[in-house]
Amino acid sequence: MKRTFTGLFMLMAGSLLVVQMASANSIAGKIGLFGNLGYSMYAMDQYNEQVDLQNEFIELMGLTSDGISKLNGGLTFGGGVMYGLMSNLLVGLEIDYLTAVSKGEGEDSGTIMGIPYSTIMKMEASAGALGFGPVIKYAMPIGGTMLLTGGIGLDYASVAGSMTMEVTNEMMGITTTIVSEDEKVSGSGIGFKILVGGEMFVNPMISVGADLGYRILKITEVKDEDGEVIEVMDADGNVENMELDYSGLIIKGGAKLYF
Repeated sequence: MKRTFTGLFMLMAGSLLVVQMASANSIAGKIGLFGNLGYSMYAMDQYNEQVDLQNEFIELMGLTSDGISKLNGGLTFGGGVMYGLMSNLLVGLEIDYLTAVSKGEGEDSGTIMGIPYSTIMKMEASAGALGFGPVIKYAMPIGGTMLLTGGIGLDYASVAGSMTMEVTNEMMGITTTIVSEDEKVSGSGIGFKILVGGEMFVNPMISVGADLGYRILKITEVKDEDGEVIEVMDADGNVENMELDYSGLIIKGGAKLYF
């Protein structure tokens, strides 16, 4: 009986190993649905130059402030579908939402002719972008339960953001709004990304993995609510179209369901 039990156990273990190996070696003809979470870095040279200019202006106004924050990166939420065209080739469609928020607040207080006053400035810009496009990956099975992957994808990105600023003054219990701006912005562009990473199968249907890559994506025309192209002035006094540059490193991880 002991030999029979041992033989049965070995047969079951061997069968499980074969199933696990098959999960990484037989992606051909399978559909994989996936979701991921990560972080993307952004170039945003022009935008951050404008932030520097605004912070200099805030300082000249004598406001106490930590300054407006720059846009250097943001969380990325994504998902999509992949299809095993061959045993080592995956093709599919991926969608990503790139968060991008910049904000700042300044305050000044004192007295005018013995009457106390306070001035508060609040500013926030949101430039979240939704990108989607085709992805193709080469997959190399490793050890039966892992896939090493590398590929390239195209991104069509659309941004629907806003820029708000409010400056208020309070004196003798009366609050007066000095500046109140709330502008919606939009734009779109096409870029591409390069990804390298891997997947590890926890069972024949589910894998977990991560990708490291680089995205090149710039929106060269940003428009206001009236469809007019927004222009900005640089530190040298040159006027140019406002740009949003989402180029930078990508790191993300997630899970995939194969069926």
